[in-house]
Amino acid sequence: MPFVGRDWSHRGICEFYTNLEKNNYLIVYLTARIFCLARKTLSYLHSVKQKDFKLPEGPLILSPDSMYQAFKREIIIGTE
Repeated sequence: MPFVGRDWSHRGICEFYTNLEKNNYLIVYLTARIFCLARKTLSYLHSVKQKDFKLPEGPLILSPDSMYQAFKREIIIGTE
């Protein structure tokens, strides 16, 4: 949600993930977002920069649910 004008990233995360990658760890990004938001999610991940660090490249795993199923899980079931 970078378009809202707020930085949603955790402080120091870019440096932390960069150090993990330097130690031969593979960074995998997991999200409950639906598949149709993959491009926006990747765009956000590529835009996160802190000091001289950015998030390392890595695969993105998304929810296979439809928009209705995701809405139901997050809003209806999530509040029970």
